[in-house]
Amino acid sequence: MEKAIVAFETRAPGLRHGIALDRHITIILSQSDGEQPLCAIYFNLHTPYHKRMTESASRPAQS
Repeated sequence: MEKAIVAFETRAPGLRHGIALDRHITIILSQSDGEQPLCAIYFNLHTPYHKRMTESASRPAQS
């Protein structure tokens, strides 16, 4: 959550979101019309990027 807050507070001018992600969770803070930002939390149950990392790690090294 702290990473998402830092990303939101230091976002570039014109951007409305602060996003933090890792292997297990994605947190998005979005600018709203009110005083507080909106928050969305996603649990990363499946990602094609994880599959690619697993496949490349399981391949034997070629010499």
